[in-house]
Amino acid sequence: MRITLNKFELPVMEDERMELIEERFGAVGFAVVVKLLARIYGTGGYFCAWSDAIVAIVARSLRIEPKEVSDVVVYAVDVGLFDGGMLLSHGVLTSASIQAQYFRAVGRRSGVTYDPELMIGEFYRSARRAVPFKDAVAADAIGSVKVSAVG
Repeated sequence: MRITLNKFELPVMEDERMELIEERFGAVGFAVVVKLLARIYGTGGYFCAWSDAIVAIVARSLRIEPKEVSDVVVYAVDVGLFDGGMLLSHGVLTSASIQAQYFRAVGRRSGVTYDPELMIGEFYRSARRAVPFKDAVAADAIGSVKVSAVG
């Protein structure tokens, strides 16, 4: 079971990438990134699927056009806020810094699972009890390991 976060650090002043996004898109760019980070940490833990539905949800919540959301994400990939390789290969928004923050935050919790195909680095190692999702499901199915969310 994936564990999500109720709160997360926001890379604003010290992160040049956020400054570049704000410089190009203003408050709209900042708001899009914050909405997406909230979705990542709040629903996927360390990633979120990128889809037309997500674009529509974010656009509607900010009362902007879907193209504006897409434009911000494309630029966020260009400046390295999101990992372009993961977006292209798996259709997810994530990054090394997002994963590092997530696994630091859940480091001592049990029941933390991850998808090895979505890992950019080895940040999951900081979550001592983290297990690959497929292993957790298999172990839970045979009853040798109980996988649960503690939060």
